[in-house]
Amino acid sequence: MPETQSARPLPWARFLTGRAKLAPRMERPIPRWRRVARAIVTWSSWVYFAATLVLWMLLSLEGGWFWPITIFSFGPRWVWALPLAVLIPATALIRPRALWILLNASIVVAGPVIGYCVPWGHFLGGQPTGNSIRILSCNVQGEHMDSAKIDALIAETQPDVVALQEWSMQGKLKVIGQDGWYTQVASGLCLASRYPIRDFQVLDDVDHPGRTIGAHYTLDVPGGSLQFFNLHLMTPREGLQAVLEDGWKEVPTLKANNAARWRESELVDRWASRFPGPSLFAGDFNMPGDSGIFRRFWGQYSDAFESAGRGLGYSKFTRWYGIRIDHVLAGTGWRFQRCWVGPDVGSDHLPIVADVAWAGASG
Repeated sequence: MPETQSARPLPWARFLTGRAKLAPRMERPIPRWRRVARAIVTWSSWVYFAATLVLWMLLSLEGGWFWPITIFSFGPRWVWALPLAVLIPATALIRPRALWILLNASIVVAGPVIGYCVPWGHFLGGQPTGNSIRILSCNVQGEHMDSAKIDALIAETQPDVVALQEWSMQGKLKVIGQDGWYTQVASGLCLASRYPIRDFQVLDDVDHPGRTIGAHYTLDVPGGSLQFFNLHLMTPREGLQAVLEDGWKEVPTLKANNAARWRESELVDRWASRFPGPSLFAGDFNMPGDSGIFRRFWGQYSDAFESAGRGLGYSKFTRWYGIRIDHVLAGTGWRFQRCWVGPDVGSDHLPIVADVAWAGASG
């Protein structure tokens, strides 16, 4: 019988038996325009990220020798996020691998630059067991204050201490003279407290006669005494407006204003150190928390909104943007539990409400 010829293996069988090799894959060359576009978006993303980091560092110099950052510090910071509106879609379309660069830049812009806060300490830390105090602070802008709205806010939030700045002697509040409240009004500052006020002093600005920087109160709280400070620090408005209206020739005015604000915070810092014991501060500081002046003299205290607030917490608004320049601060031994911005009360500032509890002195 003649020998039959074996059937030719199928292509897939030849592949499984190792008798066939895959043909080399032919990749189409990347067009030159696409390579250039990839390089542009990648380098633009890196440059933008580097610029945000530099800006973050420069913000801490506000009020110091680098006066241009003062203009930016008190200006609309949201403009710094505008490049993302172009960079993110372009990068996602042309170079998706570079999106992680813009993700990091976005975190820097949203957090340190624009000031978005997340209460990480509230989530991660245990709750203090000491007595809690609720503080309401607001610059009421003199006669612009709406007494009915302030009264309604006090009735709603039930604060233990109300600290008001730019108080008008014609102002009327239900808590003034009401049973269960102790009040002290002087030099544009008003304090209403559910705790007895045992001592009261004011600090005047010797360089600007007639202007009071702040007031100190010793409050009798359960378990001891509390050193409370109601502050209204100098505004940068004079220096900023001079430069914005008349240009570079007014830079010396801005520098002089920065120097005066520095000296004023230094004066208050020395004054506050004369009153030992648990201390709380509230008021219109007229500077954001990342200001170089704020970091130098107030960085030793915990900030209510940065510690326990959520969001931007802007307390002062213009037609185009907001800024957080009103603060509630606490010395050693306190822990903020909650902080939020209240509604419009007729002023150009919004009230700040904060809950703080005594956690015990360290050490």
